[in-house]
Amino acid sequence: MFSRLLFLLSALVSCHALYFHIAETEKKCFIEEIPDETMVIGNYKVQLYDPNTKGYGDYPNIGMHVEVKDPEDKVILSKLYTSEGKFTFTSHLPGEHVICLYSNSTAWFSGAQLRVHLTIQAGEHAQDYEQIAVKDKLNELQLRIRQLLDQVEQITKEQNYQRYSLMAGRRLIKGLTSPWSLGFSGFGLAYGLYHIWDATQSGTKYDLNENLEGKTYIVTGATSGIGQATVEELAKRNARVIMACRNREKCVQVRRDIVLNTRNKQVYCRQCDLEDFDNIRAFVQKLSKGKFELDRIDGVVHNAAMMDAERRVNKDGIERTFATNHLGSFLLTALLLDKLLAQDHPVRIVFLNTNIIGRKCELDFDDLNASSRKKYDGFEVYKQSKLAAAMFARELSERLKDTNVTVLVADPGRTKSNLSAQMDGQTFFLSRWLLKIVSFGMGERRVEKAVRPVLYALADPAMDGVTGVFIDRERNEQPWCDSVEDAQKRRKLWSTSEVWTKLGERMGQVIPLSNIWML
Repeated sequence: MFSRLLFLLSALVSCHALYFHIAETEKKCFIEEIPDETMVIGNYKVQLYDPNTKGYGDYPNIGMHVEVKDPEDKVILSKLYTSEGKFTFTSHLPGEHVICLYSNSTAWFSGAQLRVHLTIQAGEHAQDYEQIAVKDKLNELQLRIRQLLDQVEQITKEQNYQRYSLMAGRRLIKGLTSPWSLGFSGFGLAYGLYHIWDATQSGTKYDLNENLEGKTYIVTGATSGIGQATVEELAKRNARVIMACRNREKCVQVRRDIVLNTRNKQVYCRQCDLEDFDNIRAFVQKLSKGKFELDRIDGVVHNAAMMDAERRVNKDGIERTFATNHLGSFLLTALLLDKLLAQDHPVRIVFLNTNIIGRKCELDFDDLNASSRKKYDGFEVYKQSKLAAAMFARELSERLKDTNVTVLVADPGRTKSNLSAQMDGQTFFLSRWLLKIVSFGMGERRVEKAVRPVLYALADPAMDGVTGVFIDRERNEQPWCDSVEDAQKRRKLWSTSEVWTKLGERMGQVIPLSNIWML
């Protein structure tokens, strides 16, 4: 985890200077309140502590990465600079901008400390009037008029920002006193307190102390939540991890933080969109030959999942939730299977699932594509997709008995909800922020607990040779629901999945079709 240096300014600052210390893998940030359409210039210099002289000196090989986010948390600047330089950006929204700096070093100086000298200039102070005078051929009087006009413009912007802040405060007070806000705030508080209580009732302490050096794992949906936590925990234990993600740009950012936190550079981003079957085939091809070929795979974690509010289909005309949560994992496993079986060491395939399916469950074979429903129910479609994934995992474990590949299903339990993101920013301001405050206190701890059964299923020696079981968040084996135990229904789903993913048509273009797959 990185520390954050937060400078909350009581007034809009036009120019200020400071210096601070930063460890070689540490990330430090500060906040500037900036009006819209305002230029900001930062000048910095990085120095390295020399234990021999017990002082700080220049070291040109150190780089500094600068990242700036606007009030909507969008990255407007992300660039690597040298040990001394200048960065510039222009605000397009009024409000708090977060400026972060961190070194590009990960282990070069064995825990060395850096000193950063930083000067921030905003508004008219960010203008270089000497250059402006030369460029525009201005005399002294003209230049002074230009400076005064810039000052008037900046004052106007600051006054507009102050009015904007005042109006926002009035909307907040109005929202806090509305009956709807109070009602939803009470609900939000109760919801958060319940999850705090729930977090204390489950997830007993579990530590995986295995050194996973030399082992390779593939994790889908690895850019957030349990997927990201799984990658980080594996990286901490020296494993090589392939982050199979839909959004490569986001993956690169998450991967950077994981490498900084774990100092394990063997974490790699590979694009794999589970709703796009051609993209899955391209992903497997890259891992099967060429410079990205993997010499071994020790485990695959099927974590990626989604739930839509309205019915949407992929380019093959298949409903996206079912395509992502079941068919994508089905196809990815099929394409990897011969490579997994050809290895001379144990391999584990882990599916993440939940207990929401219910003991009495039934897969609707007549409407797997969710096209015949009078009203699309995203949660019901999600449940159907997770049931299909569980049936596939169970059938796969049966077909792979007495091989080196075992199949497990793990339930991480409930994690942080995105319910507050659906609420209107003004009417439900208080309830949104209560949920955020409550989630902040429990979120990291809950993800840490949620990942434990996944690690247990994936890498714990106690699970050697165990296959075809469903593990809950306490790592206890749980009974399957009725449809999962029905072998005839499992085989019917298997055949349907082969047709929908066109597995038989294109399998030979990647790797030979396993005999086990055709049982």
